[in-house]
This record gives sequence, C-alpha cells and structure tokens, in this order.
Amino acid sequence: MEYRNAAAAMVAKLSQLLLTGEEVSVRGKVTRESMHQLVSLSSPLERCIVVPERHNNVFASIAETMWVIAGRRDIAYLSNYLPRAVDFSDDGQTWRAGYGPRLRYWSGVDQFDAVVRTLTTAPTSRRAVMSIFDPSVDFQDSLDVPCTNWLHFTVRDDKLDLSIAVRSNDIMWGFSGINTFEWSVVQEMMAHWLGVAVGQVNFFISSLHVYEQHFERAARIVASPAAKSPYDDQPAASRFSTPFDSFAQVSDDWFDIEEGIRGGADVADRIDGFADPLLRDFLRMLDAYWSFSAGEVERATTVLEAVEDRALAASGADYIRWNTAPTDLIDSPPPARISKAEIEQWLTELHGTKSHGYRDSWKRRGEQMAIMANVARKIDRLALHDPAAPAPGEEIIDTAADLLVYSLKYETYLNDAAGDPAPGAETWSDGTEGFNLLISRVTAEKTAGSHEEATAEALAVFEDLEGTFKPDTGPASRRALVASLSVRALELLRFHLDSDPVAAYRVMASKD
Repeated sequence: MEYRNAAAAMVAKLSQLLLTGEEVSVRGKVTRESMHQLVSLSSPLERCIVVPERHNNVFASIAETMWVIAGRRDIAYLSNYLPRAVDFSDDGQTWRAGYGPRLRYWSGVDQFDAVVRTLTTAPTSRRAVMSIFDPSVDFQDSLDVPCTNWLHFTVRDDKLDLSIAVRSNDIMWGFSGINTFEWSVVQEMMAHWLGVAVGQVNFFISSLHVYEQHFERAARIVASPAAKSPYDDQPAASRFSTPFDSFAQVSDDWFDIEEGIRGGADVADRIDGFADPLLRDFLRMLDAYWSFSAGEVERATTVLEAVEDRALAASGADYIRWNTAPTDLIDSPPPARISKAEIEQWLTELHGTKSHGYRDSWKRRGEQMAIMANVARKIDRLALHDPAAPAPGEEIIDTAADLLVYSLKYETYLNDAAGDPAPGAETWSDGTEGFNLLISRVTAEKTAGSHEEATAEALAVFEDLEGTFKPDTGPASRRALVASLSVRALELLRFHLDSDPVAAYRVMASKD
C-alpha cells in the first residue's frame, strides 16, 4: 500500500491493526499483528510525524539517527535521549547489535562507502545492499537482535529508491518512532552522494504490530481529527550537503557541538556556523530540547523559530505542547467519526473469521429455527440493554454489530430463496461474497437522535417481521422488512460509534 508520508502510513496502519489485527502473544507480551505488510512512502523526506495523540519525540529520533549513521553503539550517549535504551542492552554499556557499527564497519567494510562506489560505477546496479542481520552472532538469546535485516538502494530515472526488509516492526517505537525517520536521512545522504533525487521508500515488514500497552493511545490517534500537515506550507526538500569524503570529520564536529549543548556550554556561534543545513537544523533542534529540559521554555521556543526546516520546528513545538499541556487536554481528543469504510472492514473481517469457523451452521436448521432465532437473540439483548447499567461483557456496540451482521446474513438467505442471482458467486448465502456485497450497499437513512430512538425503531421492525410468520406467507414477504432491520441496526451502531469513538475503537479492537 502506498502512502504520502510516514504520518499517513502510521495512522492508516494503526487503524488496520486495531480493526483487523490478530492478537498474538510474543515473549509474554500481547500484541495486535498484521503479517507480511508492504508500506511504500512516496515522500520519505516528509519524515516528521505531527499527529494528535501520537506524542512523538523528534529530538530522540534526531539523536538516534545521528548515532546510527556515525557508527556508534554506546548507551552512554543514547540514554540521554532514550532513557529506556539500557533495557535493550545485554551488558548495560552497548547495543550488541547496534545498526551503526554493522553499517559503517562490518569486518572492515564501510557499507555506506561500498554502496556509493557500487552505484557510482554502475548506476543501474542491483547489488547496492547494506546488510544488518548477522547469522553468525544473531541466533542467540539476547535483548538486542536487529529488527531491520537489510537496506537495498536502486537508482532509476535519476531517483534513489530504498527498499527495507524488517522482520519485526513495532509501529509505535519502531516504525513511527525511529525507522521512517532514520532511514529517510540515510536515503537523503546517499542521494546527495550519488547526485540524484530522493525517490520512494518501500518497507517489507514480516510482522507489523502494536503492543497492548499502546492500544489506548492507538485508539485515540485514529479517533482524533486529522491535523494540518506541516508539509502543506513548506514541502520537504533534500538539504544534506556534506561530501562523502568530509562526512567523518563533519560527524565528529557535530557530536562535539552536541556534547557542548548537552553540557550547557555556549556553542551558539558554532551551531550557526555549521555548514550543512540539515545537520545544522538537527543541532538547533537539540539545543531547543535541552533548553526545554532545563525549564527554559521561552528560549526553546525562540531556538525553534531559527530552525529552517519548519516541519522539524513544528514537530519540536508539538513535543513541547504535549509536555506542558494540562493532562485533560492531552487525554481527551475531540470526537471524530469512524468512517463507513472502517466499519465495513471491521465487520467483513469479523464475519469472514466466523464464517470460516462455523460454515453453514447458521442456516442449517432453516429460517425459523436457526436464522430468525439468532436474530431474535440479538433483539432480546438490545431490548434488555440498560445504558445506565449495562450487563458485564455486553457492550452495546457488540450487540448492534451482531444485529447488523445477522440481519445481513438473513438477507443473503432470503435473496437465495427468491432465486435472485448472486453477482460473482453461485449463491448469496454460501461463503462470504454475498455478505460482503450487502455490507457495502447498506446505508443509514438518517442519524439516530438517541439510543432509545434507534432501539425503538429496530424493535418495531422486528415485531412486524415476527408477524409475517403465518401459514399463508413465505420468505418473499420478509425481504423488505429484513433489509429495513439491517438499516436500523446500522443506524444504532452508527449512533454508538459516533458517541464515543475512542471507546468504540477499543471495543472494535477487542471483539472476537
């Protein structure tokens, strides 16, 4: 799937994980997981993620990115920006499988240099690969096994594309926390050294997942109204300008200034005089970070105003905002509307899973004993629901969703009974094709004013439906009523999804 940038991909994939991800426990931790994902970004230089409720730390992304491209693996530096870095260290001093040393001096090979030489000599080469996973040392019990396996650079039409193989990608700390940022910087650097433009980036992710500790935040992110992108005002552009032969010395100078910033030294002139525009902005960002950390919010804001990359500055300002805003402003996003496409995706996946497990048992005993009885149970749950004191485990969203699913299934049965042809399938009611078609067609006729109103209308339709079971009536007499019940069920579901989108995403994510 192709997205414009990291922010768009993160929100879309979070929604996918919540709605259709499989619950998987790995090393004792619960996740929601989507397997075998291709995520392409057409504008990888739009690396800053400014999304409500994401609470991204762009300063840590900058610090870790520079640490990687310099070939470092020491915890002493990294923990200044990522205090939990030591949690992934076997010895408390280093990251055993840090990307930096493997990229910059693996058995004496600087893979940056090797790729530059390869693509300079043969621009259409398919051999410009940087390896990270090392089978000679990584098949062991360790806190640090590389998640990214390799990077592959290709030049086509004077653009440098980057493909990245990732065995395991946590969407919060990995994909949107550091990976899209760090690899976009590497891609920008390589493109400059090769004299070509930046193309797209493609992530091949074996396991994309979100951990249980982030389920609540993930729900808030996808439920929040979209924020204005910082790239709408200033499109992203390549700004790295250091020649490859000078990069080692420039990198050393950068870290020397960073140490001065962190130690409180007056290095403003050195920052302003730093020649590389991208790396100069990175220094200004860290200057703002340490000013803010020292409680100098006004100075941090002033420093951010000097950052030339306005998206970087916006990302830094966002960090300061959510670290100073009252808790109730951070934890209570304005309600947003869950889209019809998301509802369809959720219920289609849910129905597909149940259909695979139960096959045709839902209709095997006939219309009255099986199908109508199933719908009646959902109606009884709805009639007994007390919004003020709901029964434990009986979420109204579950009840409304079940009523909609079984009403649509009932429609597929009646369509078959009427002899209507099923587009693209032998029957309406066997398998999932008929259901999927009906759920894409069903549309709410109005917005319910209250739970009571939506419930009363669904119960009234069902009462009329019950009245059609007489000796002289057949299935054809019930088609319009069942279709109406599906609409009423959707309106009921829509009402409760709109009432509390965050809670809705939580229920949708947990529903079996």
